[in-house]
Amino acid sequence: MAKPQKRVNKQGVVSYQVSIRIKDLPPIFKTYSTYEAAIEYQTSTEKRLRKEQREAADPRAWLPKSGDLADQRLVEVLGNFQKALPENAWHHSTIPALLEVCGDPTIGQLYPSWIKKYILRARKTTTIRKKPYAWGSIRHQLSVISSAIKWRAEQLDMNPPPFVVTEKAFVEAAKAEGLRKEALNNERNRRLEPGEEEALMRVLRNIDPRKKGKDHWPLFVQFAMHTGARLQEMVWAEWKEIDPSGEWWHIPGEHSKTKARTMMLTDEAMDVLEQLKALRSPNSKRIFHTLGEPDNVSDGFAKHARDAGLVDFVLHDLRHEGISRLVLTQIDLPIKALMEMVGHSSIEMLNRYAKLRPHEMNRLIRRRSPQQPPSLPSFVPGGLPDYGRTNIYYAPLRSIPQGSAQSTRL
Repeated sequence: MAKPQKRVNKQGVVSYQVSIRIKDLPPIFKTYSTYEAAIEYQTSTEKRLRKEQREAADPRAWLPKSGDLADQRLVEVLGNFQKALPENAWHHSTIPALLEVCGDPTIGQLYPSWIKKYILRARKTTTIRKKPYAWGSIRHQLSVISSAIKWRAEQLDMNPPPFVVTEKAFVEAAKAEGLRKEALNNERNRRLEPGEEEALMRVLRNIDPRKKGKDHWPLFVQFAMHTGARLQEMVWAEWKEIDPSGEWWHIPGEHSKTKARTMMLTDEAMDVLEQLKALRSPNSKRIFHTLGEPDNVSDGFAKHARDAGLVDFVLHDLRHEGISRLVLTQIDLPIKALMEMVGHSSIEMLNRYAKLRPHEMNRLIRRRSPQQPPSLPSFVPGGLPDYGRTNIYYAPLRSIPQGSAQSTRL
């Protein structure tokens, strides 16, 4: 281990630079004002990185002394599970909440009684929205624990220990709060209620003209409601992702939570794009170039929603709204194709997002005239998936010669 190097700048200020170089890992450089702080950081960091290397090479290296998975601490499993996840995995944002609530049990201590206590603790924990965790969020947190345990068991080539979350645990937790079991399913429908869209758009159109993003905000929300796209997919969207026809949006994998996909745009979404062209900047590739990064957009939307009088409505709820609208309007599109468009891998996930109201179902049933099939996108590599039926939506794409007018992107 090389010692921290002493540095003296032109003003005579002394500092100590730490250089950590470990094979197969990127080098780390950090500067401290004192030698003691530098050597402490260097020693602890090198020890941690070498330990992580050993554990990655041999999953059994971080088993407890007993060698039994049941004696492994849950926080260790969750921490290493998070490191093993892809960068865009949904669970990344859930695990910090888990670590805050779960305490320090071992895997073998996760009995039904512990699950009930976890639910009660989560319901007493205040989130960044100044509210306790919703029942649905707690269900998801417990499913992440189950996934982490299964991941660890697969590492060790063994059967996972039982971790069974029953509805009884939630019913008992609700009863402890003085609630009936019906309250478990009475959380807000993650869609806009009558009048809320108008109130929200009124607030967005009246944003202070001096504030950055004023013109983009109303169009951003409209685009979300007509596509059901995720926050980061819209925030990082670039004009080159839009097909020259304006009817298709190719979302690259690095902007998505899962994988690259192509979305058919509705007439309403295409109208929004036409308005966005007037706001296009020669200095930015992004469509919504004035709105900043995803976290800033999420926080900004929360403020605008509160100003509009919307209660317990967050930006991700616009994805629920958008997917519900697609289910209602794209009735000629096979379910499998719709799932591909919105980035869902299971019908259960689609059902979770698509919430149709009785009057919408009635209108859907009474509808008679089929929609006109859209034109095919001209730039999707390899064409659209073939779902085993002859349909204009899935015809193989013709190749477009490079340099042709059709291959020119926006």
